[in-house]
Amino acid sequence: MSRSFPGVDNNELTTGGDPAHLDTGIPMTLCAWIVRQGTGGYIIAKDSGAGGTRAYHMHCAGNRIDGRIEGPSGTEVVNGVTSQPANTWTHFAMRKSGTGAGSLAVFYNGVLDGSYASANTTINDSYAPLDVGNRIASTPAPHYGLIAEVAVWAAALVDAEIAALGKGVCPIKVRRISLRGYWPLFGLNLAAEADLSGWVTSLLQNGSVPQGASHSPSGPLATFASG
Repeated sequence: MSRSFPGVDNNELTTGGDPAHLDTGIPMTLCAWIVRQGTGGYIIAKDSGAGGTRAYHMHCAGNRIDGRIEGPSGTEVVNGVTSQPANTWTHFAMRKSGTGAGSLAVFYNGVLDGSYASANTTINDSYAPLDVGNRIASTPAPHYGLIAEVAVWAAALVDAEIAALGKGVCPIKVRRISLRGYWPLFGLNLAAEADLSGWVTSLLQNGSVPQGASHSPSGPLATFASG
């Protein structure tokens, strides 16, 4: 199963506090499987929308992926170009590998979908929680649809690793040593979603985020050799 987000503010999953290990710095990678059932919104955000609390987010802007990182040198945004169909599982990923041409990039179903010539050398050490399905902020944009298989790495996954994730490989099999958070979002415990990365940072339900009708096309039978 998954978690079903109603597209209404104050209905999301959140770490509540500020887990320091999710202030990844650079390099970093985010990923999730999503279903869009209406206008998209925030998928993963450590970004409360106010000053130094902004660090990073991955967002469904209408029907396309975009990503943002913010640091002392300013904000960088990368926009995807592929339109996501409604009611279909799609894999989104964002990678920040350093500076220079293409070092901030987004991926759609494991394929590069947009890149930006990054200049920031750091990401803010945010005191915001990590939120899934919204951004707890003065300008929220809640997701309407399903989300599953959310993961955060303190590493820039290579293209082959992101392609494997887009084909259904479980995040725990990809660069596990750098994995900072992995939440399958099966919806077995609606109050708290377990973190299987080893950091044990549960996502807590805020409002109502019921169990979804299906899970993403991913699972333990897909294999990939990674460090």
